[in-house]
Amino acid sequence: MPADGPAARIGVDAVRTARLARAGRADELVARAVLNPRELRWALAHPASPVRLAAGIALKEAAIKCAGGRRPNFTWHDIRIDPIRTHRCGCGARADALIEGLFTGRPRSASVRAPGVGPCCPAQSGASAAWGCGAGLVVAVVLGRDPRQAAAPAESADIDTEGSTTC
Repeated sequence: MPADGPAARIGVDAVRTARLARAGRADELVARAVLNPRELRWALAHPASPVRLAAGIALKEAAIKCAGGRRPNFTWHDIRIDPIRTHRCGCGARADALIEGLFTGRPRSASVRAPGVGPCCPAQSGASAAWGCGAGLVVAVVLGRDPRQAAAPAESADIDTEGSTTC
């Protein structure tokens, strides 16, 4: 079944970076509640950490929307983001294209694993995702499938997505 067939799902979310740029204790607690330790290390290891914190939150919110809502007994750590490396396939290219249409500059790719969201194609272990930033806003998109539906094979290549993060 092609990636744009009836089983395809999409989730989109946006987060203002100014909210996370304030070094307030409440925002730090929110980031720690939403991001797991690995994701938090990724976000805080970069000079543009408010942008990465916003990206992590936006990716998780987009994954929830892609899944059709929060499941019973939901926790933020049920959703795992791999922002460093991802397999690229037709869905990954579509996610990048959606972000490129919103912002100038290269979109950042990611892989997302969440309950209720399956990968777009068998070459991936998680749903395809991309995020970008501009004008103080981070937008994330997650493309996946109903995990009960079989995904069609697609070509893929492993790429590094650890580029710079500036808005």
